[in-house]
Amino acid sequence: MIARSFEHGRLVSRLERFDVDPERVDKLDVTAGVLYAFDESGDVLLEADVDEFDAAGLRGCSECADFVGAGADISAGNVGTEDGETTVVVRTEAGRDAWERAAAGLEATAIDRPDTLERLADWTRRRAESTLPRAYDPEGSIGITYEAHREAYDGTDREPQPLNPARVHQYEEWC
Repeated sequence: MIARSFEHGRLVSRLERFDVDPERVDKLDVTAGVLYAFDESGDVLLEADVDEFDAAGLRGCSECADFVGAGADISAGNVGTEDGETTVVVRTEAGRDAWERAAAGLEATAIDRPDTLERLADWTRRRAESTLPRAYDPEGSIGITYEAHREAYDGTDREPQPLNPARVHQYEEWC
């Protein structure tokens, strides 16, 4: 099973490398390690190994133990849903307020937390435990100090990199 999130700009760039016009893409789906891009009528624009999109993936996905967004006020996704539907999980009062403001314009049905989400949450936790070069702490901070990062990642492909002055504007935009 491959689960990851993509950075929009890099994803668009990868689609263009496959001669897919991003403006025509209505839906993306990853199933059994294959990324599919569909147009508005449901026709397949692209069928490619999801590994071809590694460059568009967010760093840290293999270490993330929260694919289902348990740390979010509200999260949405299509795991375990019927085609054309989205599962929305509301976890906090702030999430409930946001949901209530939007609910009038949505078609919604209440569900219990599906087994699929439970299995995915368990799988991402086990993956994180097996790939993290530091101890997995589900109750720990969502961030990591620079010192802890150096201690855990020095000498690995996740080692801190010196700031690239040519990309300072991007860091300022993102942060």
